[in-house]
Amino acid sequence: MKAIIVDDEKASRQMLTHYLEKYCPEVVLIGEAQNVDEAYELVQHSKPDLVFLDISMPRKDGFELLRMFETPPFEVVFVTAFGEYAITALRLSACDYLMKPINIDELQAAVTKARERINKKELESGLRDLLHNLNGKGPKRIALAHSNGYQVVPVDEIIRFEADGRYTKVTLAQGNTLVVARNLKEFESMLASMDFFRVHNSHLVNLRFVQGYERSGILNMTDGARIEVSRRKKDELLTLFGI
Repeated sequence: MKAIIVDDEKASRQMLTHYLEKYCPEVVLIGEAQNVDEAYELVQHSKPDLVFLDISMPRKDGFELLRMFETPPFEVVFVTAFGEYAITALRLSACDYLMKPINIDELQAAVTKARERINKKELESGLRDLLHNLNGKGPKRIALAHSNGYQVVPVDEIIRFEADGRYTKVTLAQGNTLVVARNLKEFESMLASMDFFRVHNSHLVNLRFVQGYERSGILNMTDGARIEVSRRKKDELLTLFGI
């Protein structure tokens, strides 16, 4: 894979270059840029397969580079040191990202995923959903990984999540259920600001689909599910409903 690095910090570019050369021999570095404008010109001339893109840079952040293309013609691995809003958007869209300082195992895993997506010609799907979420156009969308790939659904069409070991069952408003290769805690973290509430160790619900609450501690959902609310969550849940 031909790759470029986009990062305003020279030391960060040097460190990533070292790691890629030593631990990711399938990556051939063909250039680097220290800002978005330089990166745009570099992409136009060198046509990389993969871009390691820093998010936080002066004047224009890494997402601005993506907005300069109608359909980004490359795979992206984002690199960031902070920014919860950005991380949430990335996780919703199933895009790969690395936290600084970079972990070598995570770097190798991200490169492997990038290669698979390039081989399957799936470049645009995750980036398209990422830009949709960042631009705030319509409902947020989340990429749910299942055995055959990803299904992208609007967040406000999810009724509830139920823990199933290392997996999670996702119930959608259309009535279908997906089994997703992510644990419940990850979804709780991603959706905490979007009307989702963890009522029990095994259940995360969309409050918009709550139909009623029984004094015995049972939550009735619009899909007919009856979900137990843990004692320690009861008061907080009732406060959310103004009770």
